[in-house]
Formats: sequence, C-alpha cells, structure tokens
Amino acid sequence: MEKIILLPVTLHPAIGVQPTSTHALTRPTRLIWVLRLIILLLPPVIPVLANSTPPQATEGKSNTCFNLREGGFGPGLNHYEKAIFTLAARVDEHTLGPCPLTTTQNAYSMARVWKEFSNGEKFHGGLSSGYPPEQDKTHLIAIEHPFLGASLGLRQSIVTTEFKSQYEKLSSYDEFRQLRVGQGRQWIDLDVYQAMKIPTVGSFRLEQAFGMLKQGRFDHLPLCVLQTQAVFDSIKQEHPDMVIANHTYIYYPLKTWVYLNTKDKSRLQRFSKGFEKIFADGSADALFTRLFGEHIRAIKNANGRIFVLQNPAYSKEENIRLTRAFLDLHELNSYAIFPDQNYLTPALEQSMPAVLRSQ
Repeated sequence: MEKIILLPVTLHPAIGVQPTSTHALTRPTRLIWVLRLIILLLPPVIPVLANSTPPQATEGKSNTCFNLREGGFGPGLNHYEKAIFTLAARVDEHTLGPCPLTTTQNAYSMARVWKEFSNGEKFHGGLSSGYPPEQDKTHLIAIEHPFLGASLGLRQSIVTTEFKSQYEKLSSYDEFRQLRVGQGRQWIDLDVYQAMKIPTVGSFRLEQAFGMLKQGRFDHLPLCVLQTQAVFDSIKQEHPDMVIANHTYIYYPLKTWVYLNTKDKSRLQRFSKGFEKIFADGSADALFTRLFGEHIRAIKNANGRIFVLQNPAYSKEENIRLTRAFLDLHELNSYAIFPDQNYLTPALEQSMPAVLRSQ
C-alpha cells in the first residue's frame, strides 16, 4: 500500500494551499495544520452550512411578552396603567425572565375592545371599570383589585368663578343635594346621581358641558379627581371664568378589574400572580401615592369634605365595603359626609368625629 504523508499547509489568500517545511514547526503546530487540511478535504456541504444565513424572526413577531390595551380608565391615566402592569410583570422576573410590554391606544368602541380582549391577539389584557358582554367572556377573566388607590370614583368639580365660594362652603348633605350636576349623557355617573335624587343635566359632549355651565344650566361639573386638572388645562383659555373647586369633593364606589386573556396559561398565571402580590405587599399603593398622592394630600390640607354617594350598580354591602376600603387606605374617614346615619357601619362610626357624621 502506498504511504501518504500529510504535510502542514499554509493558507494564502491569493495562492491557496501551499506545502510548508516541517522542520521549523513544533508538534502542536503540526497538529493544527493537519486538522485544517482535513477540514479542507471534507465534502462541500460544510462550507455551505457555515456560510448560510441564520434563521430570521418571522415578520410581525417581536420580543413582546404582553400587549397592553391603554386607556381603560380614560384619558390622562395611561402612565399608571403601564406602570402597574410593569410592576406585576417583575414579580416573577427572577425565574421567568423579563416581560417587555407593548402598549396600544386606539379609537375602538368598547364593543370592539371586548372582542379583541377575548380574541387575545391585538390585546392580552387591560384595566377597566366596565363589564364585558356575555358573548366576549369565553377567553376572558376579570380579577378585581383596588386600582388607582380605589379612587376612580373620587370626584372634583369645575365651577364658575362666581359660584366657587358658595360651592366650597357646603357642609350638609341637604345643601349638596340641591345643586344641579352636569354630566355626559353616556356616562355611568348619571345613574349614580339620579339614584341619589340629585338633579342632573346631560350633555352630548364634554366640550358642550362647559358652555352649559357658563349659561347656568347646571351648577358644577364633577370629574375624576385624577383627571380634573388635565381637563381644566385644556379649556381654561377658552373659559377663563371657570375654576377648580378645592374644598368640596364627591365619592362613590367604582369597582376596577384587570382583564386577562386566558388562552396563554403561562401569561395568565404570571400576571394574575403578579397583581395579587403587588396589592398584598403594598407596591401598588406605593405606586399610586407616588403618582397621585398630591390629590389626597390636597383634601387633607384644605380640610375638605367628601360627600359619599351610593352606587346603584352594587348592593348596600358592596358600597360599604368599597367605601371603607377607600377611606381607610387614605385615612380620609374624618372628611366623609354620608347621606344618612344608617349608612355607616359601627367601625366607621367609631372612627369619625361626631361633627362630621351625616348632617
């Protein structure tokens, strides 16, 4: 059999493989060159694989872990919605890794939003105080938590400059009930005021409401305390004779839920567990205080009054439970005025000064 001797080789970009003298090479070096020559003699499939393009991500895919639908609580609160979902995602970050959020804003009707929640492609979840229709509950779960510090139902009114002093001096429920409230015709707030026998005037659009307020069609326009300043800033140049009243507030309970699509069980478990944890350990309340604590402090600093209303959408027991949770969380019991003496539970009665109990 003919004996074959493998010589070390030198690779040159222009010449290619060239024999090299073995005398000047050490044993390790000779081994390296032998291995290189073997690789060169392998079938051409190896270079093809080596030069092939790495697999590309499918078009439209991303590293997104959760698609969040923003705007569930109305304008001006999107930053809170993203921050609270981020907190929930981080609970299991040490074991499951990071969970990047994609936020989406759109002009969909609520009917379309519920369908997209149930479908689970455009949105994986979001926050709301509303209820989905029965046909859209198939792949949707609602978990109740006191989002926004349970203060979504805390209202602050915009009034005319002329009426501000009178409005801020209100001290009894009887006086408060005489005032006419302006609201949007589609707002759920109308049901609350009407159930409490408070006169209401509805407008088709919020922009129209300010003209009606100026004309004296109603006395005050209550808005969520977390959004009043933003709304006022948008109209103050056009309506310089309007101001925000800082002493008289309104509160009625509003349940809030996180809605999660149930098709992806791991995502569902991650966020349901995450929200449970951040509300249990105080992280969610700390976030509210950091973003909106100034509104609660303003009530205390002004020694304000909060007129408590009952929400007809809930039972009396539910109204009391939710109201207690709000007042206790923010230490506002001494500022509340109730519609009647029987509204109070013993626990609330003991914590409130007699002078501020129902007038």
